[in-house]
Amino acid sequence: MIYRRGDATASSILYMGSFFIIILMIVVGIYGGFVSFFREGYDSRYTESRVLLNKVKDCFDSGKITFEGLNEESLVEKCVLNKDILNDGEHIIYLKDSSGSEFSFGVDNFRVGCGLNARFDHLELPLCASFEYGSGNYILVGSSQNSRRVSA
Repeated sequence: MIYRRGDATASSILYMGSFFIIILMIVVGIYGGFVSFFREGYDSRYTESRVLLNKVKDCFDSGKITFEGLNEESLVEKCVLNKDILNDGEHIIYLKDSSGSEFSFGVDNFRVGCGLNARFDHLELPLCASFEYGSGNYILVGSSQNSRRVSA
């Protein structure tokens, strides 16, 4: 009987090649999972501000709410907003009409934070969206709700 130790045949070369390709695919998959889970979160503050601004603006455009008798309950009820989310300390809705009357719902200090240049670098500061309609009517909506890691 002839023993051929160490003899590399075509089938053994193909077996080893496919084995290393499978190992490489597993390693790349695990690395991709770690990178996608532990990388920086998305900054959705401005997008959330725009969505909230559009909802409030649509309420005024459709005539559901006006400045006369405007309070938190009527804003939440008629614009179909969630009061718990707006009271979480990360949002502001600021309305001002041409006669000078103002209405603010949420964190009042965010009106100052909306004008700071540092808001683009620091996720704790709000990104705001504003809309001016008519003569002197103004809506400012801000959000500082940034994405957080699940495994802090």
